[in-house]
Amino acid sequence: MMRKTLPAILVGIALLGLVVGCGSSATPTPAPTLAPVQITVIVTATPPPATDTPSAPTITPLPTIGVTTTVPAAPTSKPTTAPKPAATKKPAVPVATATATAAPLTRNAPVLIGPDYDPGIGRKDERHTPADALIFQWQSIGPLGPNECYMIRVDFVPGAGDSFLQCDPQWTQKAAAQTTQFILYQPGRGGPNSSGLLPNPPTDLTVKWYVTVVRDLGAGVGPVDPVTGTRHKVVPESPASSVFQFLLKAG
Repeated sequence: MMRKTLPAILVGIALLGLVVGCGSSATPTPAPTLAPVQITVIVTATPPPATDTPSAPTITPLPTIGVTTTVPAAPTSKPTTAPKPAATKKPAVPVATATATAAPLTRNAPVLIGPDYDPGIGRKDERHTPADALIFQWQSIGPLGPNECYMIRVDFVPGAGDSFLQCDPQWTQKAAAQTTQFILYQPGRGGPNSSGLLPNPPTDLTVKWYVTVVRDLGAGVGPVDPVTGTRHKVVPESPASSVFQFLLKAG
């Protein structure tokens, strides 16, 4: 929008009068003096004619900006890095087994007396079947506590083996070092006997045996209770004694 004042317009009119007066001899009539009037002229920009193809937009290029990249200098020596911590292994998961952990052994191993066959010390014990009962003897470790028994393991070679309990107070309450015993009777006799251990037909063989102190836990899988003829579950309370052996001759 543009604005022009009245004085500027009057100056233009005066110049025009001078030009006209130069071509005429008549005396010009002086223009009346007018009070100054402010005229506001509004100029509206004329839009450019429409064209079928739009002109491409003018793209003003961006100013070029200098970029300075700083590259760190290579270190003169290799930096020291902290060592990686050693991998920690996961604790192994305990594997359950069918064997229960035995209680601590609180009794001394029994000391065997016989029978034994050991030519090195001059012993040549020998028994005969079916004539002889087999009497196993050892030294008492002292009176046993409640539910404590001696367990006698007997193996016939060739043949079979089995374990037996001696829980009779007559033998379990002996003073220390006194003779204690268990009897395995002849085949066909009542009570614990050797019928199930002998080979068929009977032949000469070796009998091996040892004794352990155990705690009787009642009926279950384990040695034979000679009083009831049933098997009992036990846990050891002493180490096993040494192993003795002797000859068992048939006939």
